[in-house]
Amino acid sequence: MTMYSRLMLLNHYFDLTINGAPAELNPCG
Repeated sequence: MTMYSRLMLLNHYFDLTINGAPAELNPCG
């Protein structure tokens, strides 16, 4: 996996947490 794709995955993950992911996916609960 390239560094760029890792950044895209992280970006997507944090978008999910900001937009209200389910608690099990959200490190902030």
